[in-house]
Amino acid sequence: MNDRLARHFFLAAGRAPLWVQQGLGQLAGMATACMSKTRHVAATNLRLCLPQLTAAQRRAMITPSLRASSCAAVEIARWSLAYPDEIRRVVVETSGVHLLQEALLAGRGVVILSPHVGSWGLPNIYAATLAPITVMYRNQGGILDAATRLFTSELLARLGVQLAASNPSGVRLIANALRRGGMVGLLPDQAVRGRGALFADFFGQPATMPAFIPRLLLNSKATILFAWSRRLPRAQGYAVHYLQRPLPRHDVQQLAEAINRGIEQCILANPEQYIWGYRRFRRQPPGMRSPY
Repeated sequence: MNDRLARHFFLAAGRAPLWVQQGLGQLAGMATACMSKTRHVAATNLRLCLPQLTAAQRRAMITPSLRASSCAAVEIARWSLAYPDEIRRVVVETSGVHLLQEALLAGRGVVILSPHVGSWGLPNIYAATLAPITVMYRNQGGILDAATRLFTSELLARLGVQLAASNPSGVRLIANALRRGGMVGLLPDQAVRGRGALFADFFGQPATMPAFIPRLLLNSKATILFAWSRRLPRAQGYAVHYLQRPLPRHDVQQLAEAINRGIEQCILANPEQYIWGYRRFRRQPPGMRSPY
């Protein structure tokens, strides 16, 4: 898809009524749920991460999760075009916002770690209605990259969101924002490879995470918050939640493990809307095979 066509698509999707937008996402999710490979990945992740559930309970969670993931992808367009007042209007439930406000007043920097739960990135977008934020994104290429370019042109004008690519220059941008006492948003539950990867226990399984995150936060005085969102039924809006956990800041590995405990807490609060179809464990330590 070329940039012009992608832009028209996202402009149309972003301006559609919420019920239409989420309906499109649900339809796309139903199509995805028919793909045996994607269902296999989701089933494997659920078996590894939520063994306390029965097999029937895990099977029942696959299709809602794939639908939610598709809705989140479509909702990128809405957030790219939204003004602060609209964000406040559609976010009808919140908790922990006082933690964010107190951290901003402290002026020592704020880090929002928001995994792929609910509407991805919405906790960062909602935070942007309170103060400017620098958000790291991962270039996916193709249509998602076109969406990112739309993000750049629209969000900066409306919400004061600055995007940082997931490369060395983007890491420097994030670090500089924190040094100035600013606010940054990071997606911590991504599988990465090479020297940029760090293995840490995730639901009892070894999984990679971006190594720069615990290294950046080691000995940092910035306030670290975890966040997640929930898509409410029948297009009634969204809930956004922020929470704080004690984190050790003297050892990179211990900090990485503690970050994953916070991610798990966010996921368990809304497991039906987590991205279980993502191959989170595809990269394994030497001598171990991918479970997929």
